[in-house]
Amino acid sequence: MADIRRLSWLMSRERTIEDVASGDISLVVKALVDEQAMRPKLVQELGRFPRVLVEYIGASEYTKERLGKFHARSESYFSGGSYGDCIKYFSKRKDKGAELLARKCRYATQLVKLFDFYMEKGIGKRFTQSYMVYDTDARKDDSIHRMGMQLVRGVRKRYDISMEDIVGIVADVRPAIREYYCSPEQQYQRRGNVAFLDFGKK
Repeated sequence: MADIRRLSWLMSRERTIEDVASGDISLVVKALVDEQAMRPKLVQELGRFPRVLVEYIGASEYTKERLGKFHARSESYFSGGSYGDCIKYFSKRKDKGAELLARKCRYATQLVKLFDFYMEKGIGKRFTQSYMVYDTDARKDDSIHRMGMQLVRGVRKRYDISMEDIVGIVADVRPAIREYYCSPEQQYQRRGNVAFLDFGKK
């Protein structure tokens, strides 16, 4: 388990597969196979975001069990479309690890949908947290507007995760987001790479 957690740490540091020992990889593959047998739907859900899945594989058995039970009863939470009140299922004292993994998956799902919407209708504007909440086109789409509000407000309330963390998770499956997302601390610099214009469209 120590080697699996080491791999999880390497992934969180954005290392490449060349940085990981073959022994670590073998253990992770075995752990992943075991998890797929025990909680196939949860593994499939988390597998949409490799970094979250690796973090889950390196988590304690208690965290995996709690997250599995939560997913079984509140699967819609992970799709990003519900209001998310069911997250109160977790104990603030005991379930911090499981709750954080659930939030990462939900927030990443919401950000993917917001970014896809932006790539379709928002090119030329700044892709910022303000865009997610206040953009005129986004506000016309009830589901997109609600997701933007939930994502931005949810992340701002957390001390253990930032929007930049979620962008990093999403960048594994939507690399173009790094070119367009502008954090509150950054001066917006649009590179205007036309090769990305159709990236992420459905």
